Amino acid sequence: MREEILTTQNHFRCSELTLIGTLAHFGFPVEAFERDPKSPERIAAIFRVTEELNEVCQKFWQGQLKVEPKQFWQSIREVKARMRTEIHD
Repeated sequence: MREEILTTQNHFRCSELTLIGTLAHFGFPVEAFERDPKSPERIAAIFRVTEELNEVCQKFWQGQLKVEPKQFWQSIREVKARMRTEIHD
């Protein structure tokens, strides 16, 4: 399944932790984690592309999103914990 995720055009790869946390906060599940091929010290999250995901990404980069800080921080912590358990050196 992981190979399928990484080779289809239906997935969005992101290594920006604040965007990953934001997408997780808004309910978009991380399909997988991988080392960023362009920068191996970074970890990328893989999301399934949807119209809603594209809209949230646009709003993120335009500074148009509002989040509850404690819930957002919890999303970041959960993402980082998954990264540590799913990516091994």
